Amino acid sequence: MILNFNQQRSHRNKASISNFLCENNRPRRLLLQQLDSKMINEYLRAQHIGDLLPVQYFSSSIEKCVDFSIAYLSDIHYAKFLVDKTLTVITTKEISSLVPDSCTVIIVEGEPRGEWARSINKFQKLRETFPTFQSRSSLVEKSADVGSEVYLADNVYVSAHSVLRGPLYVGPNTFIGPGSVIGGDGFESVMSRNERIIVSHLGGTWIMNEVVIQSKCTVDKALDGSFTFIDGGVMMDNQVHIGHAVSIGRYTTLAACAEVSGSVSIGENVRIQPNASISNGIVLGDSCQIGIGAVALRDVSPFEVIVGHHRSLGTRT
Repeated sequence: MILNFNQQRSHRNKASISNFLCENNRPRRLLLQQLDSKMINEYLRAQHIGDLLPVQYFSSSIEKCVDFSIAYLSDIHYAKFLVDKTLTVITTKEISSLVPDSCTVIIVEGEPRGEWARSINKFQKLRETFPTFQSRSSLVEKSADVGSEVYLADNVYVSAHSVLRGPLYVGPNTFIGPGSVIGGDGFESVMSRNERIIVSHLGGTWIMNEVVIQSKCTVDKALDGSFTFIDGGVMMDNQVHIGHAVSIGRYTTLAACAEVSGSVSIGENVRIQPNASISNGIVLGDSCQIGIGAVALRDVSPFEVIVGHHRSLGTRT
């Protein structure tokens, strides 16, 4: 039996998502509100050097960090990415001199990444709120579990026993199969103060129009306020796993049990065959193919075919 989702969700006043879009209609990063470097420093009981800076983002990668975010520096080789940046940087006394004057420094005694993770977990509630909305034409099975900050556009179908967690946008004419979990935290754990902690995810998941997600798939939200992004016409077979901050281009297909690790960028019209594994952070070019059981460990060129342990067969014809 198909039932509309609980009546507390907004139907009369359609929530706007335009404020969450960039000029290219891709989702922007979510902001942290009313947070600054002094608040983080006081929480960590550390040493604050430099100007008081607002903290609008947590950056998970120092290579791609944006101004007014908080990052960590554990390795001297990454200090070069701080040049001309305005950041709050968590680091140790030994390498703090490598941080440029444009940045504010928080000097900690423990491992910087662990202290950075503790800060995320502490201040995650300061992330801006994403709209909660369900279109009248979308249908949600009674046994589905749909949380707050989930936006269901027109003609979305959410099957039995699926779990949706915000921030999450689901575009028109999208199907979510039974038992799928969309928008859960990705797998990110760090050692901090002699204990292992799980890092909270501040980002979301964004699914465009006419996407098909079959049974028991998982799509993790992004860590740093950005969105895991699935473009229009993508099709996922059963038991596909999509890691945090992955981007998937239009009309790509992923067959049963494919595994895509975090921060992978997949082009358009890509075919990923059953049980294939994609290593984290790599780029798959348009119209490439990853064969059955293949392991992709490096970037894949457009139209290239990968089989086995990243052995290329050349280009598709």
